Parts: sequence; structure tokens; C-alpha cells
Amino acid sequence: MCTSLIFQSNKSIRIFPDGFSFYKKNKGNEEEVKQTFTGSSSTIASEAPYFFELDENQTEDIQIIVATVPPVLIPKPLFQAEKMQDYLKFQFETAEIGKSFSDEIESYRSIYFLDQKAVNALKRLNINTHYVHEITLLLKDGIKRSQSRNFVLLSLNKSFADFIVWKDEKLMMVNRFNFTSEIDMLFYLLHVIQQFDMKETSCKIYLNYFIERNPKLITLLNTYIGDMEIVSVDLK
Repeated sequence: MCTSLIFQSNKSIRIFPDGFSFYKKNKGNEEEVKQTFTGSSSTIASEAPYFFELDENQTEDIQIIVATVPPVLIPKPLFQAEKMQDYLKFQFETAEIGKSFSDEIESYRSIYFLDQKAVNALKRLNINTHYVHEITLLLKDGIKRSQSRNFVLLSLNKSFADFIVWKDEKLMMVNRFNFTSEIDMLFYLLHVIQQFDMKETSCKIYLNYFIERNPKLITLLNTYIGDMEIVSVDLK
């Protein structure tokens, strides 16, 4: 098992559907510390100053990792920045969209957003924010690990998993799957492998953890999928 490389910043806030996590590296960048909160992202403003030891007289740089919704992917030639809200409205309710953002992700622009509660909470902090979608970081991490070989990356959270399929040096799929059991996860992963004709001999499977590791799921995947590389992001 190895550690995820997605938390490159010294200080990060990861915002997901039912809560948020703080990450920081202590002096010397030797120890990583994590604290997770469940509930509304509006409480970020009251919790972050204590965890990050924020100083009212000094502005801190903090990376904001957005994992609340999967991104909308637009081919670069078709992307128009002024239409980001319109792209999002095809899949999400207008009332949900507080502020929209965009990353460059291979041959696409990924469009995503935070709700207004999260936006307002972050504005109350004396920080410089650098927004990035989690999928962008996970894809870069997967490409670096696989050295551009074909891979399927499964990023496991409490009630959902994000899938990334990379084949022939192209991004083939980004999707989010809500699951209730280990069997759900196994069948969906097998379906993805079959759909994109990902041969085991030339395909790497990465299992990325944001929750406690699940021995039952690992046993199932090892039985039906074969060898995997487990990437831990469950920091101390």
C-alpha cells in the first residue's frame, strides 16, 4: 500500500457531499494531520481557524479540493468560460450552484461548483483559496503512477465511489456511483472493465481510500479482479 500524492499543498480543505476534511503538514513536511467533520460546510468558517492556526494579520494559502459533485467535462475546443453556469444547469438545479470553477483535465475542461453555504464560509476566512476538483488530482496521480499505462481508478468514499478510466493515453470516463454494498461495487467495476475492454494484463487497477479500508471489498476485488494497488489517503 502507498500514500496518495493528491495532497501536495501544505494546507488543504476537502469538501464532499456530507462534510469536509482538513489536511496539513507539520514542520518539516514530515507528518500529515487530518480532521474530518460531518454536516454542513457552513461550519468550515468556525472550525478552520483552530485547525490551521490562522492569524488575522497573516493570509494563508489553502488548497480547496472539491468533491461534492462529479465534474462536467467539456472538450477544450467547445469550452466557453462565460457559459460555465449553463453547462452546469444541464445536470444540476440552479439553486444548488453557488460559484462555478474550471480545471484543465487532459483534452477537456472540467466544470464544477460549490454551493453558496460553502462559498460564504470560505469567504469569512483570511485565506488565499486555490480551487481544484478532486478528479483532476486523482487523474494526475494515476497517470504518474501508471506511467501512462491503461488504468481504472476507483476512489472509495462512505456512500459513493468515483471512477476514472484511462486508456490509450486518453481519458475515457469519469463517473460517480452510489453504492449500498460491496457487491454493488464489484459488479459496477466489472461492468466498467468489460465496457472499455480493459485487459487485466495491460490494465492497472487503483483503489483509492478516503474511508477506513474494507477487508471484505478487498477480498472480493482480489478474487474477481486480480492484483490491485491500494492507495491510501486516510491520513493520520
